[in-house]
Amino acid sequence: MSKKIASLFLILSVFVSISCSQNPMQTLGTSDSDTSKLAPPTDEDSEFHPPPEDDDGTQSAPIVVGPAPSYCSKLDIAGVTWPVDLTPAGQAHLSLALNITGSFEGRSGWANLSNNFDGMGFSIGLLQQNLGMGSIQPVLNDMITLRAQGANFDISETHFQAIKSMVSQWNKAQGIKTATKAFVADVDGFPSAFYDDESVISQYDADYDAPVSEESLEINPLADTVFIKNVASTNKTSVNWALKTVYTDGGKTFKSDWNENLTKMAQSKPYVSLQLKYAMKLYTQAFRYFKSFKLSKLSHFLLMFDFVVQNGGFKQRVLDDYALKLKQTPNMSDQDKVLLILQLRLRDVSARWQNDVSARKKAIIFSEGTVHGAKRNLKSEYCYDPNTLVLTQP
Repeated sequence: MSKKIASLFLILSVFVSISCSQNPMQTLGTSDSDTSKLAPPTDEDSEFHPPPEDDDGTQSAPIVVGPAPSYCSKLDIAGVTWPVDLTPAGQAHLSLALNITGSFEGRSGWANLSNNFDGMGFSIGLLQQNLGMGSIQPVLNDMITLRAQGANFDISETHFQAIKSMVSQWNKAQGIKTATKAFVADVDGFPSAFYDDESVISQYDADYDAPVSEESLEINPLADTVFIKNVASTNKTSVNWALKTVYTDGGKTFKSDWNENLTKMAQSKPYVSLQLKYAMKLYTQAFRYFKSFKLSKLSHFLLMFDFVVQNGGFKQRVLDDYALKLKQTPNMSDQDKVLLILQLRLRDVSARWQNDVSARKKAIIFSEGTVHGAKRNLKSEYCYDPNTLVLTQP
């Protein structure tokens, strides 16, 4: 294993969490400039690169020290178990981000369930983890462990055993060892590093190949080629299992018993808690971008979170070009800054998806807009002030 991969393991080990819950619906505490001819970055622009590593090679997420934004939650988060080290202010930021971004991912919240329309086998949960990208198997691994310890995931023994068999096959096909298992669980579907200009980080990007292709799974360009092929082959096996097992017609219509069991499982409190656990990786990455872009407001964090969820984050050249444009226009407004970030990121998005990505991001930037054909007023729906300042340390 290369030193770069070992270093990534250390990066992936740093994330934050909390022990707290709230009731649903409770009030809780474009630029038109040309970016195609920018000069290469200089050392003076380095402040817009990823935060420096700590002495031990890890990269810590900023800790939110306040204030905790007031907002309305449409998600039922009563009785769930949050990871343990997140400040109350941090929990509020993550919960609001999950509410907003989750609303774009589907209408059923924690229990979102999508078929094989995109070649991913099926996608499930608030943030639509799936079999094809290998983002759901690590969650199911955790479910299997917790169920053995007595947790109730509201799924029948027959359906549980079928899932357990699929996950076991997924594990064995990869030849998972302890370190590799951690790598898959922390990376697949949840980007946690800044990417170089050659990496493929989103299925919506122009250089994305086909569902479940080896290229589409290169979410970390440092991974060994053999390992990438192994993951691709294993994910295809999981997708094929789904097509034969959970559908009546090979990928469009769920069998009624599987629809019922998967939906119940996804909204059970232990499974929601697992969704929160894995969402923390997205939260960590979003705040790293928030800090690197020198942003300051609540709407900016929400935007970064949505970029990580929908688009996998940013290639390094986006940060470099952003730094250069700000150097040229030092008095750029906050709104123009985030519109510039969007413009720079859209360069890599496939023409097929650019309007969708742009509409979704502008709805967050302006707190209202039309997304997927529906008019949204996010500020009104979720009762938050997008201009609230976000204070972090360090």
